[in-house]
Amino acid sequence: MEPGDSQWDELRQLLKEAEDDALWDPEEIHAALEEANTKGLSAKMVLACWESCRSQAADFHTELKALVAGRKRRIFAVDDEESFSELLKMNLEKTGRYEVGVESNPVAAQEHAKKFKPDLIILDVVMPDIHGPELAKRLRADEELTHVPIIMLTSLMEGSETGGVTRDGLLYLAKPIRIKNLVHCIEEHVREGAGNVVSSGRFDSGT
Repeated sequence: MEPGDSQWDELRQLLKEAEDDALWDPEEIHAALEEANTKGLSAKMVLACWESCRSQAADFHTELKALVAGRKRRIFAVDDEESFSELLKMNLEKTGRYEVGVESNPVAAQEHAKKFKPDLIILDVVMPDIHGPELAKRLRADEELTHVPIIMLTSLMEGSETGGVTRDGLLYLAKPIRIKNLVHCIEEHVREGAGNVVSSGRFDSGT
């Protein structure tokens, strides 16, 4: 995830050196920085927040928590059924936690995703021209998108919708899926990275 780890290490070192001049709790600051990194906030944005707090004698920890809380995860969904994509967008955005971009044409999805800069991508498995697994390979081969976790949704899944299965490092979930279950998988997948979420379940290998 951008920014690079080195930028965050430099920022942590800078804040550590500044601790003697401020009444900050180092553990709270460290936790807030980790969450900011996970949420995709840039090191430059956090540094700007810190400098602003110093100039105004404001509480950095409080301001940083507010900055992190105000940042919504960006979810990009690709499904040739426009009605499903729009319903997914509406339900995810209704949680107040996400900004959702949708694309019904899998051929145009890669360029659209690069412009949208998502934190996570949701792909339908069966689509015209390019099936989901093939599109996932192309996205992972793209330098701008290779770090973005991908979740596959499919009506070919057997068993409970709350189950899932990993295949080729991708998490497959049954379609349709309850939003609360999808939200849980999104949060886990973004935190742990692509291919690290393993649930019970079976996948019908047919596409």
